[in-house]
Amino acid sequence: MKVFNKNRKEQIIEKQFIHYLKYAAGEIVLLVIGILLALQVNNWNEDRVDRIKETEYLNYFKEDLQRQIVPFDELIGKNTDQIIKTEKLEEEFKQKGTFLDIDSMNLRLIKLFPPTISRSSTPLFRM
Repeated sequence: MKVFNKNRKEQIIEKQFIHYLKYAAGEIVLLVIGILLALQVNNWNEDRVDRIKETEYLNYFKEDLQRQIVPFDELIGKNTDQIIKTEKLEEEFKQKGTFLDIDSMNLRLIKLFPPTISRSSTPLFRM
């Protein structure tokens, strides 16, 4: 910096105004380049932080979806079992033409479609 200050003073003293203007313009250009470079580095850093946050959000979303798949798999298994039992009940009805005992039918229907207690829903996405 001392070299630049010394150069500037010499040019002003020697009345080389045009050289001084060139020197000042050079300093301004260097300053603008420095500012633009700092802005670019800042933008790169913000993009990097945004990618990290995006990755975290996507991981949370993936985990939540995987957690929600388990109850659906259980539900599919239960529904498959109910379909099989319903088909058996239908076959019995077709063979006999009617149900002789209403209590027997009610018992089978209760076993087929047991009362369920609903679970509380899990959040779709947590931050």
